[in-house]
Amino acid sequence: VKFQVMKGNILAIADPYRLNVEKQDEDLGKIESIFSIAQRAADDLSEIKIELNTDKIKLMLNKEDYINYNKIVNNPVFLATLQSILIFPALIYVFDDLKNGGFDDYADKQWFQSMKKTFENKGSMLNMDLMDNKTSFELAQVVLDSPVKRAFQQIVNMDYEEEEDY
Repeated sequence: VKFQVMKGNILAIADPYRLNVEKQDEDLGKIESIFSIAQRAADDLSEIKIELNTDKIKLMLNKEDYINYNKIVNNPVFLATLQSILIFPALIYVFDDLKNGGFDDYADKQWFQSMKKTFENKGSMLNMDLMDNKTSFELAQVVLDSPVKRAFQQIVNMDYEEEEDY
């Protein structure tokens, strides 16, 4: 039997039920969970501020940047681009800070534990030996799975899709 399902069609009806989902430790390996992006209280046009002394890495944007960020944050087409222009530079800063004596200062923070888990999942240990042998730029690329490459691919795919529409 063949049939076609259109967007918005009802596929099934059932009585509602509640499903409790408990987070597993593996959730800590998701890089999205370690960042918090918010608008600064001060209404000025100054640059992005980064705070590391919390469980999430806080990126504080000015009002205009925060409004523009919110316009595109939920569009998956821009995910890699947002990571490249916002998260990637922040991670470079984080690794520079860790290399310059902050390693022990942040060991108890959730974002640090998440990054350790990410490196373990990739077969490495986040420690001073690794940080001495890799640049902050390289380490940030590992954590984000080459965000610049993915951003280029998304932009090229977007351009290709626009050409097909003509």
